[in-house]
Amino acid sequence: MSILSAPSNKVVPLSDFLAGLTLSCPWNGDCAHQDVPKVQYIEAWNEPDAPGSTIQPAQVYQSYIPLYQAVNSINHSLSTDRGYTPLEVGGPALYYFNTPLLTTFLDAYVADSDPDKRLDFVSYHAYVNVLPDGSRQFYKSDPSLVKGYRDQLDSVLAERGLPENLPVYITETGIPARCVTTATAPTTHVKLPACHHLPTGSRNSTTPTR
Repeated sequence: MSILSAPSNKVVPLSDFLAGLTLSCPWNGDCAHQDVPKVQYIEAWNEPDAPGSTIQPAQVYQSYIPLYQAVNSINHSLSTDRGYTPLEVGGPALYYFNTPLLTTFLDAYVADSDPDKRLDFVSYHAYVNVLPDGSRQFYKSDPSLVKGYRDQLDSVLAERGLPENLPVYITETGIPARCVTTATAPTTHVKLPACHHLPTGSRNSTTPTR
């Protein structure tokens, strides 16, 4: 699996690209610029289940495999470097706490026969609940909607023989800049004077409450 790296327009192996992010010099050897950030966590995907997505559930884990393989390769090759912090990898950064897709992802992980497979954390985004009829409930109007998510996830993990203490990261959350009224369709957003002070969605990582 390769990534087209801008702005050089060179195709580089995924493992080389990720390795460059962990070093003080970029992967292309340009050590004149030492401001390349060091990275510890690699998150797979970004809302593969978002509205309008054509990605099939089985594809989510299949595309995760090359990523954990690349992380393993990097950790092995740099393990003797002084001060190197091994990368961790996880995902799949779901659009919401999508239990059906998450269980499909975890089932595929359990079925993966690779002895070097790894899942260091699970991640999803926390803005809305999507109900069976397709309507959405925004957490900003009722934060208690997230109550019990961690317990639900622990049950899903335990049923598959996975550790219940597996870290969970909410990698996007916040209050949308636009508001939703009950008088409009679930997917319709309208600006209201009372909502002008609301900040845009933050991107602070946290863990879900029980």
